[in-house]
Amino acid sequence: MLRFAPFLNPIHAVCLLLCASWLSLAEATLADTPSAEISLDGEWFFAIDPLRRGEEHHWNLPPDGWTGEQSLELKGWDKAVAPHDYLSDPRYEWTGVAWYQRSVSVPKLAAGEVCLLRFGRVASRCEVWVNGKPAGAHVGGYSAFEFDITPHVKAGTHSHLAVKVDNSWEIGDIPGPRLGPEPNHQMYVWRNYGGLLRSASLVVVPAVYVTNQKVETRELPSSGGVEVITKVFLRNGSKTDRSVTLNVSVGKVGDNDAAAKPLVKSAPVEVKIPAGGVTIAMLTATLPPVAVRKWSVDAPNLYACRATVTETGGGSEHRHIANFGIRSLTIADGRLLLNAEPVRLTGANRVEGHPKFGGLEPAEVVDLDLKLMKQAHLEFQRLQHYPPSEAMLDWADRHGMLIISEAPCWGLTPAELRDERYRENFRRQLIEMIEASWNHPCVVGWSVGNEYHGWTPEGAEWTKTFVELSRQLDPTRPTTYAALGYDISQPAANKESRGMHWVDFISVNLYSSGKSSGAAVDRIHSLWPEKPILISEYGQRTDQSTEAARIKHFRDMLAAVRARDFVMGLSYWSFNDYRSRYPGGDLSGHRPWGIVTADRTPRELYNVMERELSPAGLTISQESPLQVRVTARSDFPQMPLRGYSLEVLNAGGEVVDCIALPEIALGAEHNVDCGPIVAAKVRLVSATGFTRAETTLAHSTDSPQHAAE
Repeated sequence: MLRFAPFLNPIHAVCLLLCASWLSLAEATLADTPSAEISLDGEWFFAIDPLRRGEEHHWNLPPDGWTGEQSLELKGWDKAVAPHDYLSDPRYEWTGVAWYQRSVSVPKLAAGEVCLLRFGRVASRCEVWVNGKPAGAHVGGYSAFEFDITPHVKAGTHSHLAVKVDNSWEIGDIPGPRLGPEPNHQMYVWRNYGGLLRSASLVVVPAVYVTNQKVETRELPSSGGVEVITKVFLRNGSKTDRSVTLNVSVGKVGDNDAAAKPLVKSAPVEVKIPAGGVTIAMLTATLPPVAVRKWSVDAPNLYACRATVTETGGGSEHRHIANFGIRSLTIADGRLLLNAEPVRLTGANRVEGHPKFGGLEPAEVVDLDLKLMKQAHLEFQRLQHYPPSEAMLDWADRHGMLIISEAPCWGLTPAELRDERYRENFRRQLIEMIEASWNHPCVVGWSVGNEYHGWTPEGAEWTKTFVELSRQLDPTRPTTYAALGYDISQPAANKESRGMHWVDFISVNLYSSGKSSGAAVDRIHSLWPEKPILISEYGQRTDQSTEAARIKHFRDMLAAVRARDFVMGLSYWSFNDYRSRYPGGDLSGHRPWGIVTADRTPRELYNVMERELSPAGLTISQESPLQVRVTARSDFPQMPLRGYSLEVLNAGGEVVDCIALPEIALGAEHNVDCGPIVAAKVRLVSATGFTRAETTLAHSTDSPQHAAE
């Protein structure tokens, strides 16, 4: 049995092990006290730079005569509202270098305070200047990053910011062109969105502040409690050694984001940090059994860990909150177990991009997409070929989804797999992805790429190297990569020479028939019976197949998986139609694989999935008085029904009764006597409020409908 448990490795750190005691729930609500923060969303001056001569023209410098006494004004420049995607801005639709400039009023800094410039995402490489001084550069278009700009700002007046962005792709970039001669070697399938794609801000923090936390949990069988182990990453941004007092509080997150009431709190401890140094302090706290609520798809219970840093002797204070969930991941007997129960769920792959918002992902798009997926029971997937946004992971944490997060490597051949330019680029992005999302309970695995040549020596070595790096950074989650179906048919000297051998579970993309796909996973299972299998992609395009044929293909694949209990997941390619320059798109510039269109209109296949992928069934055994039988599937997809309720609706769509159900085990059924109710429809609702199944009574004149969140 392979259990993914905390591995307490004191990497380049001073580690302090602290014990926490049980506290009264009467303590004040746990809430973050943010540092001074100035949003940089809104208007920036903007220009494209086709000749890449911006620096020659001094676009990185404040304009001549500007002193910072007032906000910046530039003649001849357009204005762009950030977050901004210049690839999708109809004024530009630009690939190449572009510039953003603006000024920001910086508050006066107290002694030792640090001024940080934070970017949620800039694609795909950038350089930043503050008041004409280089502040930093970043390569890789998916992760958040920040620069300490304290030496460059003019506190108490306006400071000039200039950001040079480049969304073009060069050899060695990931994503980027590959080395082969074919047209499809020159492009990645997804778009090269460019610009300030997520929010940016200026943040003032004390001299010593928390840059990150890593929260892990360990069950204590002897007591039934849970030990919470927190690594707090502290940075001293000042030029002098500092001593601070550190403690952590752990609380339960409620419906209101701020309502995390402290349950346990560590005793304060003093930490010394050298000037400009970083220290990792390790703290532990034990939650008693009464306070433990596990996280799962239907019970997404969340906790918050607040780290509080105070300068010794009084003074400035910094607080940092990290949400996390209590859940276990184990691989045993060829199964992935979540909280000791096998995972057998369906999903879909989502490609970023929206007709209205381009590469931006505002809350409304995140909410719409993930609700549509959840509504159709699509809950376990390698969601994207690149790291999901923090907003998407937060949504999945709160509503219950299982996501494999993948760093953006696709289709690399042996020449690229051994090329140090690609390897270093990927290594950096993999580290950033893991460090940014290791507290999200929805993330249940790390993927080290997609459809690269994993059957070659270079592919096996790539897999082995980056799987090991993933385990070093976060040993609490299993590893994988999404293999080509072609992979398993290629000759290899032995199992060890294949990339599949080095992962914890096997993901494979299969676009053949249900029968052929079944044979492929049988072959994989015969070689590695100890490894769970996820069919990470399958599907057919709407312009190459009829909707009826797509539905039949889906049903054939579903039947193949239901007949093989060693397959833990089936994830459709793709959730949405998406813009692409890759050869073979349709005349609108889309690749039409979706179960919803680019504007998120569901196709009939979506409706079929909504009906047929439910883990439960409803049967009306008698209409008057109303009697309903609720059954939990025993094959696929499967999950015990916990915290569910049965809603009875009248002809007007109003809920006239809501009946709480006991837990229903896999394959079991429960009969509900609803009494003399005049009903038109009944539906089964999960604890998170999503409809799992519904049925219309025979006497009703209502047409069948599918409930939407």
